[in-house]
Amino acid sequence: GGVGGGETYVILCGDHGPSYGEFYQESQAGRLEAKMPALWILPPPSAPPDVRRALERNANVLTTPFDVFATVREILNPGPPPPPKGLSLLTQLDPERGCAAAGVPHEHCACSEWDAVPPGELGSPLY
Repeated sequence: GGVGGGETYVILCGDHGPSYGEFYQESQAGRLEAKMPALWILPPPSAPPDVRRALERNANVLTTPFDVFATVREILNPGPPPPPKGLSLLTQLDPERGCAAAGVPHEHCACSEWDAVPPGELGSPLY
């Protein structure tokens, strides 16, 4: 059963990027990579067109691990589940979804403004 008609969805996700070292401390890209790990969801050829469209549109929407959980749950057991903390990525999410709506705490929000910290005030690396 499931949304894929018994075919396989492939979900590849990272934990997070490096959270220490020169790349993390000295570049915005490093800090973003630590807060926004990679995620790819490849549906089977038999996936309905609306599911494919939702995945394409959600590619640039803020998502969380709770959303990945809700997505896997829907793939394995379609139908109205009890309200999870996340939202299934198989349905189109609000393209303007921000950290507050996604349940991401401010200190982990990649949308937050970055403040420059002078060298020497970062402290010593954790390694």
